[in-house]
Amino acid sequence: MNKVKLGDVVVIKGGGTPDKSVAEYWGGTIPWASVKDFKSTEISTTLDSITQLGVANSATNIIPAGSIIVPTRMAVGKVAINLIDLAINQDLKALFPKSNIVTRYLLHVFLANSSKLEKQAYGATVRGITLDILKDFEIPLPPLEEQKRIAEILDRASSLISKRKDAIVKLDTLTQSIFIEMFGDPATNSKHWEQKIIKDIGEVITGNTPSRANLEFYGTAVEWIKSDNINTPHYYLTQAEEGLSELGKTVARIAPSGSILVTCIAGSPSCIGNAAIVDREVAFNQQINALVPYKDDVNFLFVQILIAKKLIQNASTASMKGMVNKSKFEQIELLSPPLPLQKEFSQRVEVVEELKTTHRASLTELQALFASLQHRAFRGEL
Repeated sequence: MNKVKLGDVVVIKGGGTPDKSVAEYWGGTIPWASVKDFKSTEISTTLDSITQLGVANSATNIIPAGSIIVPTRMAVGKVAINLIDLAINQDLKALFPKSNIVTRYLLHVFLANSSKLEKQAYGATVRGITLDILKDFEIPLPPLEEQKRIAEILDRASSLISKRKDAIVKLDTLTQSIFIEMFGDPATNSKHWEQKIIKDIGEVITGNTPSRANLEFYGTAVEWIKSDNINTPHYYLTQAEEGLSELGKTVARIAPSGSILVTCIAGSPSCIGNAAIVDREVAFNQQINALVPYKDDVNFLFVQILIAKKLIQNASTASMKGMVNKSKFEQIELLSPPLPLQKEFSQRVEVVEELKTTHRASLTELQALFASLQHRAFRGEL
């Protein structure tokens, strides 16, 4: 397939940031995008906004809807199409395709080659690429009709993946809806159930970090969980990147299968209260508390903690909003309805979890298919 330099098929426009010390430049009606807004391949809202005065007094540019936007710093390899007119900061570049390249095709080219572009990033702390690197980046360029065909096929496959992900999210929401239907809102105890403090519901264990100076503590005998592995709203832990040795286990805190891990120290207060069920024995660090139930149903407790996340966040100390210490965590009140009702709820949850397992398997197959289609499309084999 014929290859060209990106700079030959697009016009590139940069952005800027209005002076943050000037209040009149901020909080206006113009969406202003940064790398924080790259949550998917579409940008329909931004976390920040600026005024027309901010645009006039900075290097930013208004980018019309339907453009390709790529980061050149901090998130190299990501790409999105803006669905709204917006301004961009200096870490982003807007690409305006010329007449010989289709916008949706260009989006898929970036998605398929994100790792190649990321490898060209450099920098000791914040990695980025120069405008020249971006312009010289080579992309395949088939005839226009072939571009449209490739984009259409990949769009359809991508849409199927999005729908499957949406279905899984809705099933997560369904579990919480079942809880509210049966027991009401834990934050208000609207159905007037008996309440117990966490200390009376189960044993609370705070994690730790074995000495980094002793390399013999680290190995593969048991996973060592950090807050990044607690991936709310999904039930179970993601795989830990680090592990401890048998020696490390002797000085670590261990959570048994059937307990619940809750993030109680985090850089962002919004991460406090993230939770996951432990489905295998794991070690965990000091950012996390483990709740080992005495008799209450683990599914019931877990979903209640997800719904009552704000209760945990409110237990943060006034001086440190990103921390809930063990004693405060133990004093949080949770609902304690009769155990048979908890078990009934758990049975309903297990039905939902079986559906989620089926959807996840289908999602894995779709993602493998999409990767195969990408590979074939840009080799001229589709």
